[in-house]
This record gives sequence, C-alpha cells and structure tokens, in this order.
Amino acid sequence: MGKANLTVNRLLERKDIFADFINGTLFCGKQVLKGDDLTLLSGHSGLIAEQHPKKKADRPPVQNMPELMKLKQVKMEQNKADQCDAAQDSLNQGKAGQTNADQNNLEQDKAGQANTDQNKTKQGKTKQDRKDQGSIPSGKLGALERCGDIRMEAGLGTYSVILAHETQQHVHYAMPVRSMIYEALEYAQQVHVLEKRHLENGDSLRGDEFLSGLTREDRLKPVISVVLYLGDDWDGCKSLYEMLEIDESDPHARLLKPYLPQQRLNLIEAGRMEHPEYFQTCLQHIFAMLNYRQDKAKLYEYIQRNRAALERMDHVEIMAAFILLGEQKRVEELFRSKAEREEIDMCKAIDDLIHDGELRGLERGKAEGLQQGRQEGMQKGIQRGMQKGMRKGMKQGIQQGEKRLAALLNALIQDGKQHLLSGIAVDEKLRAELYLKYQL
Repeated sequence: MGKANLTVNRLLERKDIFADFINGTLFCGKQVLKGDDLTLLSGHSGLIAEQHPKKKADRPPVQNMPELMKLKQVKMEQNKADQCDAAQDSLNQGKAGQTNADQNNLEQDKAGQANTDQNKTKQGKTKQDRKDQGSIPSGKLGALERCGDIRMEAGLGTYSVILAHETQQHVHYAMPVRSMIYEALEYAQQVHVLEKRHLENGDSLRGDEFLSGLTREDRLKPVISVVLYLGDDWDGCKSLYEMLEIDESDPHARLLKPYLPQQRLNLIEAGRMEHPEYFQTCLQHIFAMLNYRQDKAKLYEYIQRNRAALERMDHVEIMAAFILLGEQKRVEELFRSKAEREEIDMCKAIDDLIHDGELRGLERGKAEGLQQGRQEGMQKGIQRGMQKGMRKGMKQGIQQGEKRLAALLNALIQDGKQHLLSGIAVDEKLRAELYLKYQL
C-alpha cells in the first residue's frame, strides 16, 4: 500500500471522519451517521485468505472450515450413538442367544459407519480445499479471507450495516470483480458465525435447517463496499456487467441481460467532488482544495480565504491534504519536523506552502512576461517593417511609372503621333496598348 493510501486510511480510521465521508458521498450530505454509531472492525473477514507462499509447506492450514466440519461431525456421531444405544436396549429384551451377536453387529455397523463418515468428511474437505483454490484479481489463494482497508459496522436503529472502505491510488481494472468477492466474503463470514453459534449453543436444527446450518429466521447484515480513488481519471469499468464480453446489438444478449450480474462499483473519485459543502469535517477543505489541484492560483486563494479553519487541522489531516495535493516533499518535511519536535507547526506549514506558491507564481510570471514581451516585440517589428517597406515600394513604383510614361511620350513624338498624346493621359486601356506596342 502506497504512502498516499496509508495517510488517507489513517485519517478515515477516525469514526467521525469516516461517518462524515459516508454522509457526504453516499447520503449527499444528510447526517445519517454519527461517529458514535460506528464500530471499527478487524481488517480481516471471510473464509479464504489471499497468500503469496514461497513454498508449499509454508502454507498455513485452513482453520475456520475444518473447525465447523469437526463440530458437525461430533454432532452427527452423537446422534448415531444415541440411536445405537436405543437399538441395543431393545435387543437386550429379546433372546439371550442373539444378544451378543446383535450387539457385535451393531458395533461393527457403527464402526463401519464412523469410518465412512470420516472418509466422506475427508473427501468433502479435500473437495472444499480444491474449490477454494480459485482465482482472485491478485495473488495465489489458499484459504480465502478479505483483507480490507477499513471496515466499520454502523448501527442504524433496529439494524446494522457493514461499511467496507478501500483506497486506490491507481486504476484497478478488475475492481468490480474484486469488490464482488469482498462483499461475498463478508456475507460468507456472517453465515459462518451464525452456523457456528447454533452448533455451540446446541440448537436443535432439523431437516433443511440442519443441512444449511441456519434457521429460517436468521438474517444477514447488509454490506456496502466503497472505493475511494485518489488518481486523476478512472478509465476502468464501474460495474461487473461492463467487464462482460457482451455484444449489446446481439438479440441474444438482450435476452440474457436481465439474468446477468450488474455489481455496480461504488467508486468515489477524490479529485471530482462536485459538492465539498456536503462534508462537515476537514474533508470539506481537503476535497475543495483537490478541486483546485490543477489551478495553483485558485488553490492558494482558497488557502488564504480559509486560513483560520485550516490552521485548526491537526498533523494527520494536514498531511492527508498535502499528499493528495501532490506535495510529497512537504509531507517529508513535516515527518522530519515531527521527528525533531513533538508537535508540528501547522501555521508554518501552510505559510510555507503559500510562500512556495508565490515563488512559483513569480517565476512563472517572469517567464510568461518575457515570452509575451518577445512576441509583442516581434509583432511590432513586423508591423514597422511592413510600413517602411510599403512607403519605399510606393516611392519606387512612382519613379518607375514616371520613367515609363516619359519614354512613351518620347516614342510618340518621334513617330509623329502627337495626336495620341492627349488620349494616353485619360485612357488607361490606350496607354496599356501603346506600352505593349513599344515594349515599354
């Protein structure tokens, strides 16, 4: 997990911040959750754990499923033992000569049945192990277990909801599948807990209830997975259906669509929060600043305008803000500052950030001003050159015109055509014909 993910998760582990995050994203700013409504759960859930073993012998044994099967086996053997005892008592009332033989037969049947049950259990376990060796978007699998970033259980009146949050710094193109597996594991874990509770309490489950391990009245808590994306633009699929190889123009595909899974991804893009005002905690300022991430001038204006509120942010909140803004160097300075001192001076950190922005703006302004000056100078030079060239060209043109006209007049006089002199002064067409005739 990257530094940005860890920093953001450290912030969202706070119950009031997590509640504000859910209220501002899923509930459009409505104050549905409060920090006191939340219970932080373990980051691990489910029945299958993702592993990266170096050697086969290093794989940890599956513990949850064998324990459950062992409890079932004990229950089944106890029921069978009770039935055998009842049968034995009934036989003892019969003929004395048949008692020992019948008892021996019963014991053999019992032993054979126990061996058969054990073999079936081993086979079932082996099949389950092979079944568990499935695939997940990353890593190899032994037993499957969800290792989520943050899991909270929210108490909402008469029922509870499990909220699972994951932070992504980069696009994960299999995220809809990954999210589906995580949610399925949450539900599988709840089924396992209910089933185990019935066995431990010695609840008398019969028929379908015994086979499923649950009663008809058992219910599961809703699970909602949320993915917070910290990158620029998410170009991956946002639902499982989008990942399927389906031709929408195919009539068969349209028939299949109602039966295909959608599994919409609850994707929250940190840099695209349209309504930062939906949040009531520091998240309002963090997401607002992220909206100005590409416009440094507006970013520093926002910081100056909300300076008082930003100065009340503690080091975890300000570090999350800086690292999301791409100020990794500033975060490293803050970490060093914290190592040297017990508390971080947030006011100084903000001042340094604004000062750096001013320096960057000054340098950028100088560069842009120089470039603009060069362009304006070039344009003015071109204009002056054109004006000068036009004046010079007009002067040369007049001089050449006067020489050409004088040569034509002289040629007409020598040929004794003085009667044409008055015509060429007013008739441009005649003048052009005479220029061509005398090759002038």
